[in-house]
Amino acid sequence: MRKAVLTAALLSSPSLSMNMTAQEIGHVSQQKHKELTFPKTTHDFGTFSETGGPKTCTFKYKNETDIPIFIRDVVVSCGCSTVKWSGKPLKPDESGEIQVTFTNDTGAMILDKTITVYMSSRVRPKILRIKVILTKDK
Repeated sequence: MRKAVLTAALLSSPSLSMNMTAQEIGHVSQQKHKELTFPKTTHDFGTFSETGGPKTCTFKYKNETDIPIFIRDVVVSCGCSTVKWSGKPLKPDESGEIQVTFTNDTGAMILDKTITVYMSSRVRPKILRIKVILTKDK
């Protein structure tokens, strides 16, 4: 009987310490989910003519973490858009912006394009969108 109690105590103690570790990891993981926040993730340029020239919008973001974060890369889904951002690490509570310029060289159409933002703090990238309706010139 004494042996059974001792064995049960020894077997349960690693699982208790593992559970505590999992809880601690969960707490740290929740803190790390604070990240760059984007108040706006979609910009609608509206309707304009196919020769209306380039259109530019800005996506603002803020570092909501306790550590510096930087944007590793920003990828557009087509060649009709270009992006600019500082590339500098953002300290906690600092803000920055991504400037997106859309140029049309394909004619009249409805477009919904993505801008994929890769950050140092995330495994999954953040997806931004631009929308536009291009009409034929009259």
